[in-house]
Amino acid sequence: MTYTIEIKIRINWVLKDMPWYGWGDDKQLYNLRTNKRLKQTMNGGSIGYWFGKRFITLKALRPMLVKCRLKNTPPMDNLLVNTGNYK
Repeated sequence: MTYTIEIKIRINWVLKDMPWYGWGDDKQLYNLRTNKRLKQTMNGGSIGYWFGKRFITLKALRPMLVKCRLKNTPPMDNLLVNTGNYK
């Protein structure tokens, strides 16, 4: 028997230069193209996220954030994240 768990997360903030990355209600960063969560990591004593081969610290990310507007971003209104299949 296989169970599938789905969670709906509302995206509140996106990055200005990369709008396919967004923060949800649960304060986690998601790749909206692949519907996967990005893990916060530490690189050389700095805390941030890896975007491909580029590491951006939390301090550098803060000015890049833009508040989501529902009328401008309807597909990002509710993000469906598949957390995996469990047996």
